[in-house]
Amino acid sequence: MEASDDERTLRRVRRVIWAFRLIFYPGAAIAAFLLFTGGGSSGSAVDSGPSYDELTALRGRTGQHVEFMFWTYEGRPQRFRTEITATCPDGLPYTLNWVRVDKDRIEFDENTGAVDARLAMQGTWSNGAPMDYDAHLNGRLRGDTIKGLLRLVDHRDGFDCDSGDVSFSASVG
Repeated sequence: MEASDDERTLRRVRRVIWAFRLIFYPGAAIAAFLLFTGGGSSGSAVDSGPSYDELTALRGRTGQHVEFMFWTYEGRPQRFRTEITATCPDGLPYTLNWVRVDKDRIEFDENTGAVDARLAMQGTWSNGAPMDYDAHLNGRLRGDTIKGLLRLVDHRDGFDCDSGDVSFSASVG
């Protein structure tokens, strides 16, 4: 008994999907690893900036009692990591784990020490719900200490989940 044309087509489609998975997922994992570790060797054609070991780590906490980490290199912001929680009108929390590893997306004024970073996302979640949130970091870096405010607003259908202003501070040691 021979397979019908539909069955052969279905087998081919499945093979293409598996080939895509075999190529895409390992490549995406490698790209993510390189992104989060500063990737590449010092001899690479593209300067990826200082290595993790060359960064100065500032450790602290937010007003929501979670860890706030900020890394500098020669007194300039390089990356940060924290968590911020907004509360929705029904009392449910919405938490964003915010990791910024791209120094070019952290604005810094060397004259005043002002530090500014923003993360805005719009689109649709995998479950079809609309996604529209804005996270903002506004701080001041003085020597090996940074202090400032974080805020997260998640715009939902007809209401906002808002963290309000959340203080943070971090320093060496």
